Amino acid sequence: SEYYGKWHVPDQLAYTRNGSSLVIQYNDYDYFDDSFTFRNNSYAKKLRKFLKDFASRGYLNKTFAPGEQEDTYSRYPYIPITMDSRFGFPTQTPIDNFTDSFNTSQNSQMGNYTLSKNYSASYFNHDVAMRSLTRLAAQEKPFVLTVSYHSPHPPYLAAYEYLEYYWSRRSRLFIPPTVGVPLDDSISYYSEFENADLKEGGFCEPDNIRELTAVYYALVEEIDTLVGIMLDRLDELGIANNTIVVYTSDHGDALGANCLRGKSTFYENSVHVPLLVKYPPKIPAETVVDEAVSLVDVFSTILDYTGASISDTSNGMTLRGFIEGSNFNFLFDEAAAVAEWDFREPKNAQNLSRSLVSRPNFMVRHREYKLLMHKKARSNKEDWLLNVNDDPYEMVNLIKTRGQYSDITIGKAEHLRYLLVEWMRRAEATTRNDFYSNPIYNAEEGNKGDIQEILNRQSWRATDFWVSDYYLKFNKARRNGENFVRHEWLYIGRRTPGTLNITNLTVYGEDAGVFRISKSDATIEFMGVLRLKITYRAEMLPKDMQPIDAFVLIEHNAGPARYVPLLLPSNFIPNPPTLAPSASPMPSDQPSIQASQQPSVLPSGGPAEQPSERPSDVPSINILASVGPVDQRSEQPSDAPSITASRTPSDIPSTSPPSDAPSTFPPSLVTNTIPSDAPILLLSAGPTILVEGLLPSSSNPTESSSAARNVGCLGSWIVAGMLWSFHSHGTIF
Repeated sequence: SEYYGKWHVPDQLAYTRNGSSLVIQYNDYDYFDDSFTFRNNSYAKKLRKFLKDFASRGYLNKTFAPGEQEDTYSRYPYIPITMDSRFGFPTQTPIDNFTDSFNTSQNSQMGNYTLSKNYSASYFNHDVAMRSLTRLAAQEKPFVLTVSYHSPHPPYLAAYEYLEYYWSRRSRLFIPPTVGVPLDDSISYYSEFENADLKEGGFCEPDNIRELTAVYYALVEEIDTLVGIMLDRLDELGIANNTIVVYTSDHGDALGANCLRGKSTFYENSVHVPLLVKYPPKIPAETVVDEAVSLVDVFSTILDYTGASISDTSNGMTLRGFIEGSNFNFLFDEAAAVAEWDFREPKNAQNLSRSLVSRPNFMVRHREYKLLMHKKARSNKEDWLLNVNDDPYEMVNLIKTRGQYSDITIGKAEHLRYLLVEWMRRAEATTRNDFYSNPIYNAEEGNKGDIQEILNRQSWRATDFWVSDYYLKFNKARRNGENFVRHEWLYIGRRTPGTLNITNLTVYGEDAGVFRISKSDATIEFMGVLRLKITYRAEMLPKDMQPIDAFVLIEHNAGPARYVPLLLPSNFIPNPPTLAPSASPMPSDQPSIQASQQPSVLPSGGPAEQPSERPSDVPSINILASVGPVDQRSEQPSDAPSITASRTPSDIPSTSPPSDAPSTFPPSLVTNTIPSDAPILLLSAGPTILVEGLLPSSSNPTESSSAARNVGCLGSWIVAGMLWSFHSHGTIF
């Protein structure tokens, strides 16, 4: 196992459980000795050593032109853009001249890196990894290679070779409509006080954001170029077909949306990251998965594809079912992803190391809806319900004003609340811990564990009866024997004191016969919920994909009966030979029961399906990242402005080494396009890959590290297969 770049996990995970030996064999390289080694220090220190070594041989000259500043990562000069905290300051102004964390942060360092592209942090990541990959591939045995690229990430410093194209076109770059919108509680869950520094720093000014976006896009293109070259190397080495390539990120970036910068929010620009998987023997190209997933699931997915699922004691869920179309929601609704924001650690039974911040602490995403909740039941802060399809810039809180929204909206908020609670309970069960139920993890900031705090919290109107969906849409079915099968879950509950008696649960309509429902009646107490599994099972779609006539009737003691239409989308059957148009949109009026309509077979009935088994013959494999060739660029207009800088292109150091450079000098690159800010995970050869100290031994499984509560809780969405020139905020595993 080898790991190059930023280290995203606790230091002890580089060693075996007893700390006696390393499981990360190498994480560093000496260019002039041509040797790999392990050094337990930051990547910034490794980068500075690389640069120092080349400077000592005369390949670099550290000089400052007027106005240039020293970045705190590489310690080399850069040309600041407008929002940089030292823009307009005298040359080499020490960052320590500022006393506040906002201006001293690496987030406040942005501009043109004055060294060539062959001396960037990400280039050194790449070059060392390429050398490692070539050596490991020749060994013909399993290996794990992680390449944790730096960019795009603060400090935002792009080499001229990548920056010039975007800088000269920055006036045309897209910026979201939330840039420049006054920050208040009507559109942002961050207060005016919290964003004062950002407004003063220029993050609400569109022209400033275009400058930052140009730098960010240049960093994205750098990673696209490097990953594309690495994929080509897999082909050259002849191991592309037994290599799993996983590309993802630990976070995105606001880039001025909502006048914010950086990460650490539940806005889509921060929490919605790319996840691309390539494994030719098992994953057809252009496979796309629409469901929300989480980065915590990546670990489980890798173990599944490498035949090591027996060693998985994490709280993740393999994504193989989504990728291969074998998932059908047999035990629970798998299409929900959860993210958590809580960096507190217990010091003792009464004290935690930090305090909860004012922003929401949990996010749960299910299809187009997203719920943001605060952990403390008694907090007076608002929770947020968003529809990211209708409101892509997340400006409308559907449950903002107590009492002024519909029962349908309340039902969706309650639905996502209970999906969150279920996720926490499953997480505790799979990792055998009590992170979410033990009050010690909320000492002084909530008298209960997270599960009970979330159940007790009621920031929106409580109702006697709620149902999760106005209509229930079925996602893709899968073949199970001679039938296509798909399960979906309908949630029904009560949030007020008393008892909700459901006297009738029936599927009606001409097409009711292809549906089964798990219960015919139920009793729900105060704060209770019913999970109702509804199953489609048929040889093909009714009426050749014409609009179906089926709905669930819910009769209860808390008001009028509720009807929930059942909808099947056009892609319901994967890869059908021919399909008619999609089912019609949701009817505007609730359907009425006709005397001639007969109910479907009610309780589940028939043999229960079992989740499909994984193949026993897992082939030899590897793992890497994905990206492809850059889109063709248009010619630069003759009137395009040049980059505002004290150095001209001719002053930028050459991208080629001097003629007497050592053979180990980083090779120069050609140009391509995609983002990142973390690892390329390369698993190689062998039916199983068990890394002692990182993956639990199959003969002695142990609980996951306590760090797992925060590590891997970021939300993500998966795209399986190869997507070329995919632009987004990212990271590579």
